[in-house]
Amino acid sequence: MLYRKYRPCAALQPFVECYYIWEQGQKLMDPIQVESPPNGFTAMVFVYGDRYKAENGKQQMEQVPLCFLTGQLTATYHLQLSGKIGMAGVVFKPSAISSIFRIPMPEITNQRIPLDSIFGPEVCLLTEQVADATSHFGKISAIEAYLLKKVLTQKFSLDAVDYAVDIIMERKGIISVKELTQLLNINRRQFERKFIYKVGLSPKYYCRLKRLGHVCSLLVAKKHPDWQDVVYEGGFYDQSHFIKDFVEFIQQNPSLYYKQHKELVNFLDR
Repeated sequence: MLYRKYRPCAALQPFVECYYIWEQGQKLMDPIQVESPPNGFTAMVFVYGDRYKAENGKQQMEQVPLCFLTGQLTATYHLQLSGKIGMAGVVFKPSAISSIFRIPMPEITNQRIPLDSIFGPEVCLLTEQVADATSHFGKISAIEAYLLKKVLTQKFSLDAVDYAVDIIMERKGIISVKELTQLLNINRRQFERKFIYKVGLSPKYYCRLKRLGHVCSLLVAKKHPDWQDVVYEGGFYDQSHFIKDFVEFIQQNPSLYYKQHKELVNFLDR
């Protein structure tokens, strides 16, 4: 199984974290289930292989649209893959969808919304271009050209929310809202209102989510985790606070997650 990331062009780097291609050369003989902890990013996905199933906000599996936009996901979610895997995606920075497409992000938090229901017929051509392109480069180029046109035809100026998100990601969620507002010299109430609109979550909640995503990446990389080190590296006050937050977002206790996690990295060709 192949999962490859691509960097955006310079003009899109304030908005796009990366592009990706996810493929499996041969059809899967049996369905597989992949899980992902919340990562704090949003995405646009184009499926050119067989459609797969994903867990929705009600913890039910349903078939995903052929192309869709997803907002912040606030808990571990599961994908059920079968047949031929083929998808191209954009991983957006947390406030980018709101900036580019003028979408209030709370409306798509914990949802996968079909692109045509948001953008209408204009997105059909892009979907066809991605599906018809015969190379990874061609698929990514089609998506990038679409986004570049959107960005270049509008006037953008980064605001306090964009800078705050960059700080939160850089510090892996280990920062308080008070520290953020002091660093940016802004009014807390006004900042929180704008943050919710552009990200879909409150800044405090988003920091907690990013911390847990960081902890999950630590656990996947460790052969024998020292739990005291994990608690410290995750910026938690104590182990009970860590376990409480971990169960809330990941829906398993940390030791069970470490033993049983089914993240994408376990299925990749290495």
